[in-house]
Amino acid sequence: MKRTDTARLTGMAGLTGTVRLAGVAGSAR
Repeated sequence: MKRTDTARLTGMAGLTGTVRLAGVAGSAR
């Protein structure tokens, strides 16, 4: 496994999670 690939996956997952959280928070309001 390459460290770059792992970092990329983690970064994308974190970004998606942040966007989802923002979307949920926006929908709640």
